[in-house]
Amino acid sequence: MEIEISNCNNIDYGIVKIEEGVLNIKYAINGTGKSTVSKSIQKSVSSRINGTNDLIELTPFKGLENDSISPAVVGCEELNSIKVFDESYINDFAFQPDELLKGSFDILIRDEQYDSVMAEIEELVSQIKSHFQEDEEIEALITDFDELSSSFGKPTKNGVHGSSAVAKALKGGNKVVNIPEGLELYQNFIQGEENVSWIKWQLDGAQFLEESDNCPYCVNDVKDVKNTIKRVGEVYDPKSIQNLNKLVQVFKRLDRYFSEKTKDIIDDFVSSVDGYTEEQTGYLLEVKGQIDRLNGMFKHLKNVGFFAFKDVDKVIDELRKYKIDQNLYSHLQSDETLSKIEKVNRSIDGLIEKAGQLQGRIAIQKRHIEKVVKENKEAINSFLNP
Repeated sequence: MEIEISNCNNIDYGIVKIEEGVLNIKYAINGTGKSTVSKSIQKSVSSRINGTNDLIELTPFKGLENDSISPAVVGCEELNSIKVFDESYINDFAFQPDELLKGSFDILIRDEQYDSVMAEIEELVSQIKSHFQEDEEIEALITDFDELSSSFGKPTKNGVHGSSAVAKALKGGNKVVNIPEGLELYQNFIQGEENVSWIKWQLDGAQFLEESDNCPYCVNDVKDVKNTIKRVGEVYDPKSIQNLNKLVQVFKRLDRYFSEKTKDIIDDFVSSVDGYTEEQTGYLLEVKGQIDRLNGMFKHLKNVGFFAFKDVDKVIDELRKYKIDQNLYSHLQSDETLSKIEKVNRSIDGLIEKAGQLQGRIAIQKRHIEKVVKENKEAINSFLNP
C-alpha cells in the first residue's frame, strides 16, 4: 500500500510504500525522517483506533502559527495495529538484561497444551467479540464517534482548540444556514450539495473583476453588483465550508444516538448565527466526554481476551467491570444507543454465567505455566551448574 505523509515534522510531503503483514525495512542516513515516517503512520493508526489526535504532536514548526498547515496521513485506514522496530521496541522486547535467552516464553512455556487451553478461553470470550464482528452498526458507531472526537483537535484546558475542525467550522457562526443580509440571492448555491465547489468557482472568477465591468464567466455587465460578488469571498472560504459540511454530516449520523434534549441543543449549536458561546462549548465538551468514554468501552470490549482475566480468583469481578452502566451516559439516552449497550451487556452476562467454566480453564492455564516454568528452571539451573 502507498501511504501519503504531509506536514509531519520535517516532511512537507512524501509517499512511502509498505507491505501489510510483513516486516518492512526502511534505511537512510540520520536526519532524513525515518523516525518521522514511522511515528506518523503509528500515530495515525492509534488516533483512529483510540479516538485521539496524536498526529498533531508532529506539527512542524512552521505550522504552529498557521492553522492551514496540519499533519496528515492518508492510505493506512485499513491498518488496525502496527509495530515499529525502533529503540523503544528493542528495550521493551528484544533486549532483556535479566532474561537468559531471547524469546524464552515461546521456547520454555508455550507448547501444545498452552495453545489448546488458550484456544478454549478465546472461544469463551469470543461471544463478546462476535457482536462487534457481526454488527456493522456498532463498527459505524465507533467510526463516527472517532471522527467527532478528532474534530475537536488537540485538547486544551478551556474551550475548543483554535485549529480544530469545530472551531474552523462554527466559531464565526453557521453562515450556510444563516446567509448574511445582501447575499440571499446566492442561497441555492450556498446551501446546495456542491456549495464548496461553487464557492471555489466563484472566488476563481472574482479575482478578475477589477479588469472589467463584465462578468468573467458570462461577460454580462456586473458593475452594479461587483461589491456583492466580492462579499461572497469575504464571508465564505471553501475550507471552512468543507469543515462545516463534514461536521454537520457527522452530527446528523450521530443524531440517533443522542437523547432528544441533547439533539435539540446540538442542533441549535450547529446552526447558531453568532458562533458558539463559552457555555455551549462546555456543554458540547461534556457530550464529547461521554462519547469518548462509551467509545472506549466498546473498543476495550472489542479486544477482550485471556490476559484480561489472568487473575483466576477475580474473573467475575473483572467481567462485571466490562458491563456498561447506561445511567452514566445522560446525553446518549436514545433507543439506538441503549439497544447497543443492552446487547453488549447481555453477552457479558452470558459469559458471567459460564464464569465457572472460564475460571477452570484459566486455572489450568496458570498451573500449566507454573509447572513448565518450574521444570525448565530446574533443568536450566542443572545444566548451568558446574
